[in-house]
Amino acid sequence: MANYQHLGKIALMESQIVDFKKLDIKSDDLTIVGFKYNKSLEKTLTKPTSFLVGVLKRFWKNKWAVGFLFLLILILLLTIIIPLVSPYPSFAPIVSNVTPTFIRSLPPRLIGMDPIHTYEGQISNVLIEALQKYDQNLPDSQKIIVSYQILQGGTSAILTIHPYRIPQLNDVYPVIGTDINGYDMWTKMWAGFASSLGLAVLVSIISIIIGTIYGAIAGTFAGSTVDIVMMRIIDVIGSIPTIVLLIVLSLVLSSSESAGGSINSDSLAFSLILTNWMSPAYLVRMHIIRTKDAEYVQATRVIGGSRARCIFVHMLPNISGRIFVRFVNTIPAIIFLQASLIFVGLQSADTNTFGQILQDTYDVTNVPQMLYGPVVLFCLFSVSMQIIANAINDAIDPRVVGR
Repeated sequence: MANYQHLGKIALMESQIVDFKKLDIKSDDLTIVGFKYNKSLEKTLTKPTSFLVGVLKRFWKNKWAVGFLFLLILILLLTIIIPLVSPYPSFAPIVSNVTPTFIRSLPPRLIGMDPIHTYEGQISNVLIEALQKYDQNLPDSQKIIVSYQILQGGTSAILTIHPYRIPQLNDVYPVIGTDINGYDMWTKMWAGFASSLGLAVLVSIISIIIGTIYGAIAGTFAGSTVDIVMMRIIDVIGSIPTIVLLIVLSLVLSSSESAGGSINSDSLAFSLILTNWMSPAYLVRMHIIRTKDAEYVQATRVIGGSRARCIFVHMLPNISGRIFVRFVNTIPAIIFLQASLIFVGLQSADTNTFGQILQDTYDVTNVPQMLYGPVVLFCLFSVSMQIIANAINDAIDPRVVGR
């Protein structure tokens, strides 16, 4: 019979390791039937990995999630870096010594480009005459005015010019143009996104913490008077449409003198917290009710584990993936909700947020390309967050890991 002593440690059962070198058995008396030795099996069973390392390894196997993780990291880095290194201010005109009319809604410009643009509205005849006087001694390749037309008895005009041939704009290169105020859209987009993202992350974290604690208490006392009262509070608040509750709370908390009756950022943040903690509370409560009689929970209680330890160490980690998904989904939802409030006129219009940027670009109906940058940025961010959250949930969820 073949000699099997070179196998060393092998697994006979899931939880048993046997070292044949230490057994007083001759090789001729040992028979192994249907066993295929796997060298990695010994390493896996003798050196168990931690929970976090296991989650990271399973997440890394999801190539789509890893790709979107790098995309999300790039977006977050640009959100921090671009407002700091941009040569143009975030929320101020791109240049200060040019007539405001000629820096509004400028088309995108890159090095080597010389785009033209059309302005329609109240344009001073004096200004047109000044540009014509500037153009009269220049060759056609350097002229600023392309064409103009006076409308409605001289009260308005259509003026087509090469805006970047104006001397003060020779060295100005707005990547995606300027908005109706003459602000550089590229810098403003990233700065506004950083502002809204900070608010959304803060609201999401606080909402998850409050909801988790509230749901844990309700689940622990399930069926008692405490649980009934706590759930009726959620039912009452949840029965009111979110947007209505948000508007009422924000307007009550806002100062009419300082915000003109609109919702300021502090009131919005507080109101969003009050309307976003209920979903994680429901999730945590139901999980605790389902698992409070589980064997591993009873075993913890038998060896002296406290109720809090059972909940936060043994029960909640099983749904940490689903809680993380709720956290991630809340972030783009809050950014979108804030933008919606600005569109309907309930958010203070002077706030430097992502929603205000969308509103400004929406107002520029004759320059639709200005809307592309903010919309693409928001879509990429939302999709990345969703895919990464689902992948992490799959890596954590014990029901998925074993498949």
